[in-house]
Formats: sequence, C-alpha cells, structure tokens
Amino acid sequence: MRNVVSWSALMAGYLHNGFSLEVISLLKHMIAESDISPNEYIFATALSSCSDSGRIEVGIQCHGFAFKSGLVFHQYVRNALIHMYSKCLTIQEAMRISDSVPRNDIFAYNSVLIGLMENGYLMEGLEILRKMVIENVEWDIVTYVNVFGLCACLKNLKLGLQVHGRMLMSNVKCDAYVNSAAINMYGRCGDALNAHRVFDGLQNQNVVLWTAAITAYFHNGCFEKALNLFAKMQFEDTRANEITFAVLLNASAGLSALRHGHLLHACIEKSGFKDHIIVGNALINMYAKGGIIKSAYIIFSDMINRDVITWNAMICGYSHHGLGKDALRGFYLHVVILGWCKRVSTI
Repeated sequence: MRNVVSWSALMAGYLHNGFSLEVISLLKHMIAESDISPNEYIFATALSSCSDSGRIEVGIQCHGFAFKSGLVFHQYVRNALIHMYSKCLTIQEAMRISDSVPRNDIFAYNSVLIGLMENGYLMEGLEILRKMVIENVEWDIVTYVNVFGLCACLKNLKLGLQVHGRMLMSNVKCDAYVNSAAINMYGRCGDALNAHRVFDGLQNQNVVLWTAAITAYFHNGCFEKALNLFAKMQFEDTRANEITFAVLLNASAGLSALRHGHLLHACIEKSGFKDHIIVGNALINMYAKGGIIKSAYIIFSDMINRDVITWNAMICGYSHHGLGKDALRGFYLHVVILGWCKRVSTI
C-alpha cells in the first residue's frame, strides 16, 4: 500500500535519473487514483520536473494546486517555483514569488539571478545582488559564478574586484568553474593582467582554466599571447576542447596568421572536434579573414549542422573579398532554408 512517502521517493528517483515526464505522469496518477494529497516534497519534485522538461503549463497547474493546499509558501516549494519560472522564461513571476517573502535563501536568489541574466535584465540582477548583501545571505559556489558573470556582462571591473576580494576572504572551496568565472570576468572587463594573475596563482590548471585564460587574452586583442599560452598548454600536456580551438582560431583570424591556423586545423582533425559547430564557424572565419575564401567554403559545405553564425561567417567572408553576388546568394539561401524550416515545424 503506497503512502505519501513512497510516492515521494518514487518520483524523486525518476527525477534524479532524468525521467522528468514520468514524474509528471506519476503525479497525475496519484491525484486521480488515490486519496493521498501531495506534500511539499512531491510538489518540489514535480515542479523541478516541469523545469527540466519545459512543461510550464503543467507547472502552472502544480502552482495552483500548491496554492490551494497551503504549501506554496513552504521553502522547498517556493524555491522550486522560482527555479521553474526563472528557467521557463517567465522571470516576472519568479520575481513576484521572490518578493512575496521577507527573506529568501541562497538557492532562491541564485535561481532568480540566473533567470534575470539569461533574459538580459542586468540592472535587476544588480538589485538582487544588493538585496543579498543587505540580508547578509551566505554565498555558495553557484552565487560566485553567477555574480562574476553579471560583472562580466556589465563590464563592471570595480564590482568584479569587490566580488573577487569577498571570494578570497570567504570559506568557499573554489573549483575550476568559479576560478574560470573570475578569469572570464577580468577578461571581459578589459583587465587581461589580473586575469593572467588569477590563472598563474592556481595549482591545478585544467582545460577549463586554460581556455578561460586564453579567452581573456583574446577578448583584449592580445591574439599572439593567446596563441603563446596554447603552446604552454600543450607543453603541460593539457588537451584542448572545442571551445579552446574556437577561441584560438579566432585569435589566428585576428592576426591573419594562416600558419597558426593551418596547425590548429590539423590538431582539430586529429582530436575529433571538426564536427562541432563552434569549431566549424571559427574555421570559416579564420580562412575567410586569412584570404582563402575557397577553403572557408569547403569547411562550410562539409558542415553537417549549421547555425546563424555559420551563415553570417560565410556571407561576411564573401563580402570581405568583394564577392557581392556570392554574399547575396548565401543570404538568399539562408532566408529560404530558414523559411522552409519554419514551415516544417508548423506541420
């Protein structure tokens, strides 16, 4: 005989193993065929499933059910609601729920901050940061990553320095992603020197950190330093990933350094990252700016998947070489294919 605890455990098990839709089905089955009322843990699990699956309409129904049952202000339910609305592009509702209580925990603040940043509400993100500081909420790793990202988007170096100082004085155990966020913040804010200092001060430099340091040089126009840092990365026997290669190819394009570009292309072929869209786009850009538009077109033609950046890179490459007709033809094909894809999606 199932009780609320067994239902909750079953749903949590499905959620943790990635079966979000099954959780929603179980909730519907439980409500329709048993006399057991969901508790706060079941609502939190169901709302998390709606977040993961993008089923916002089911999430709204769960919200209404939780409101009627009086569990909507429970911490677990409230945090799950904020996370769901933040993730499913209804950030205003997430803000309303957040503002309805006098004090939120760090999970709620993290969810709201991520949602605001993803939707471009940067000044509102600053306001959330101000509330966190006033309420003296203890930050976790996710908070630091988010706030560094906010500083980077705003290009606010002064705030970034304050956040970095706070992190160094805290007891938070910083992993590669927090440190890479700090490096990225300095790079985006135009301070390549401090970005490199953070990188040099770290003992375990994995591919995430190397890529962040290379990217910081790239964002500040230090293309040659970015390429030199890659040489050191190879010497340390750290394997590059697709993001590393994309940044390096764009650095080569910035220098019009075809020799470096050819070497990188050979490394990409060996490493198996050729089919990544971000790498293909960077190869097109590198060859187009390096004066070999034919090679750029070969890369473009061989790409299995293309996005808007792919088409833009190819069209800009043609324009850069004075091939106006080819640029217009590429633009026309892009518009035609985009229209065809939209029609197919409505069938």
